Amino acid sequence: MRKYFLLFFLVIVSLGFTQEVRTGFVLYAPGLPDTSSVFIAGSIPQLGNWNPSLVKMEFAGKQMWKTEVMFPKPVSVEYKYTLGSWDREGVNAKGLPLPNFSAVIENG
Repeated sequence: MRKYFLLFFLVIVSLGFTQEVRTGFVLYAPGLPDTSSVFIAGSIPQLGNWNPSLVKMEFAGKQMWKTEVMFPKPVSVEYKYTLGSWDREGVNAKGLPLPNFSAVIENG
């Protein structure tokens, strides 16, 4: 199994006083082929309720994949990146699965 270094960014854009927030996820994975299908899976329906192949990210060039999701606020979410299955989830330098990433989006 190949190991890929993962660097992620979470971009939150509040839409004024609405009860939803647009949240962008950007994954930087040097060494991952540009033709790879990358997915994000998480703890809420907008991230597929942990389905590892439901929410596909878009290749953005320069070894980056991105997606935007509308979340209700407030919300607490956990998520991971995969290549379409749990057998191919993001791993650390030792080849071990990464812990869940998390984000809390509050009112205000």
